[in-house]
Amino acid sequence: MNMARASGVYTLPKGLDVQAKFATIMRRLDDLEAKKVQEVQIVNEGITQPCLIRKSMEHGVQSCPTLPVVQDMFSKQANALETYKHNSSNSPYSNTYSPGWRNNPNLSWR
Repeated sequence: MNMARASGVYTLPKGLDVQAKFATIMRRLDDLEAKKVQEVQIVNEGITQPCLIRKSMEHGVQSCPTLPVVQDMFSKQANALETYKHNSSNSPYSNTYSPGWRNNPNLSWR
């Protein structure tokens, strides 16, 4: 298949040369794709959610030093709302009639 020249240089048929170049290009492309995938994975691992409480990129939400204080504050507010929710039927500040008004001596006609 190879033809020897007098100087010892072998010449390849044109089809084999193109196939060799194509194989080299495909190998390089595969290497680049593998390298790109690794870079993307490294970048994705480095991204963390910024702290929304302190509006800081220095630490994430889960590692925020003020998180326990904020959670305690919100739980107290939620508990306070829960206590007022149960007495809403007897609220004197309601916009509509409340059954609790029946027991008010100032509003009775008897």
